[in-house]
Amino acid sequence: MKPKRIYALYKNGVPIDSGSAVELAEKLGTARTLIANYAGDGLTYKDQYTFVDAGLANARTAAKLKWAEDWDRVRKQILTAGR
Repeated sequence: MKPKRIYALYKNGVPIDSGSAVELAEKLGTARTLIANYAGDGLTYKDQYTFVDAGLANARTAAKLKWAEDWDRVRKQILTAGR
């Protein structure tokens, strides 16, 4: 399986999301090719969104991202449990 290219999505310079061009295009209601083009050219979409090529994802990196998300979720639960 060919690894997906992952893009980071920024709104007014603040990171808000990341994902494949298809995933981000669905969230923003635009074409997937726009994501890659804007990331490559460093352009701003709708005067607020910028895209940065974050590299390739494969099963190994996806597992690492899932682990990190799970870690953050559990850590927050522990910290807010009020022991």
